Amino acid sequence: MEQRTPEQQKELEDFFSREGSGNLIVGQNLDEKDKRPELSFFLYPAGTQDPAGEFRTVVREQMKKAKTYAFIPDCGIELYSLPILSELLPPAPDMSTKDYIRSVLLPYTDEIGLMPEASVCLRNLIFAQEHGIPLEGGNLPRLSDKQLNQLVHYHTEQDELADKYGHNPVYELPVRAIETSKGMLFFSNNELGQAGLKNYYQTLTDNYFSVHSETGPVRQYYIDRIFPDMRPYIDAGYRKDESTGKYEFAFFDQTVYQRKDFDMRYWALEFETSMQPCSSEFLLLVEHSGSRISAHNQDVWRLLDLKEHGYDKKAIQQLSFSYRYTFLELGRQIDNCINSGGMTDDKNAGPSRNLFDLIEEVQDKAAGIIKNEYDIRGHRSFERTMKDLSYDPLVGDIRLSYPIRQAAWEGKCIYLPEISASNPGLHYICADKVHEKLRISATPFSRQIYREENGKIVSFQPKNEISPKKEKVSNVKTVIENDLNKKRNMKKKNRNHPKL
Repeated sequence: MEQRTPEQQKELEDFFSREGSGNLIVGQNLDEKDKRPELSFFLYPAGTQDPAGEFRTVVREQMKKAKTYAFIPDCGIELYSLPILSELLPPAPDMSTKDYIRSVLLPYTDEIGLMPEASVCLRNLIFAQEHGIPLEGGNLPRLSDKQLNQLVHYHTEQDELADKYGHNPVYELPVRAIETSKGMLFFSNNELGQAGLKNYYQTLTDNYFSVHSETGPVRQYYIDRIFPDMRPYIDAGYRKDESTGKYEFAFFDQTVYQRKDFDMRYWALEFETSMQPCSSEFLLLVEHSGSRISAHNQDVWRLLDLKEHGYDKKAIQQLSFSYRYTFLELGRQIDNCINSGGMTDDKNAGPSRNLFDLIEEVQDKAAGIIKNEYDIRGHRSFERTMKDLSYDPLVGDIRLSYPIRQAAWEGKCIYLPEISASNPGLHYICADKVHEKLRISATPFSRQIYREENGKIVSFQPKNEISPKKEKVSNVKTVIENDLNKKRNMKKKNRNHPKL
């Protein structure tokens, strides 16, 4: 239960001890599950000179406070002109403001038929302000059907947020900020914010090896206060899915990530992962977040672990590992090799091999499975990259569209007007399937050249494009031919004019 300060208690006792009438500003929350009544149940004695002006001041203050909350309390604010103050006793020091309003003040106004001089709904006022609707006498004007539907939706949305935040409108500290290459995310320490942070890490874990996943470092910061520039973005990723009508965290929506520059001087770094597609960084994220690992990711990180380190007896013997039987025999040979001093001695295993050969075979086998059976970030095959409809790799200063990559994969020599501003002589690309890479050159790879026009690959013949090397050769050839022509002309002239 909230406690009034001694000053507030004395102010109310003095107010109700006055002779005659008096003006009282009353605030009450219509939410029966309100967990913080001290925020929206209040009594403010108003003077006799300008009670309406004082009422407007209190309303503005409540609106300003409400905008800092996780949701807008369903609070009504009223101005009463009480005819005889002595007919009411002030609230006792141990009686809450909520109980006094509900059990003493309002029953009294009902009994004498007293209506408020002014009455406003806090949610309606903030709705009008956000939608640019001018108020009439401090209240909403007659709304259009569209505006009325928006108002109903706004109240429903605030009620749902109140449920999600446990009917406590105050953001609990600390706030956690997540920095990604897409922007920033902020999570309160309320139950909703904690669920959001857990949901984000689970999403990040589930998609860790996806070719469309986060590629840059992910950092988590601890913030022990709420700054004005970040307040609007706390738990902002929690949105309504229009297709299902359900509220959820929309981490695949780019608009939930904030790209503005925040003052990070008072933020404490709690956690960082480079997001490298390797087993150690993946496990670092899992251990920090406590996220569950899917069966797909279980296999991927174990294969990566074998590829990176060559041998992990625990991984190979793990019953949940789908490729357990693929590596069991190699694992057995490695164990025998270790026990026999560095060489296999099993006659059934064929020629003796040392430990390093066996470990290299494990690595090669794991790498082959990753390349041939999976399409994961950092380990994609050249063919998958070239054939991915949604992936446009950056080559030089340009992004290769799917039609260009498809044509290059088919063996065509593709002409590009400018591949790199720093090397303007480069114009041609083709796919080198043997070495699994794109080749770039200043000269064509074949006589048949193509280029992209309006999304289609068409034949193309470059005009007067001679490389500096060829131009130099051509100039030398021209000089030689000119000298030969001069000599031929001199011989012809001497024949026509013999010496006497």
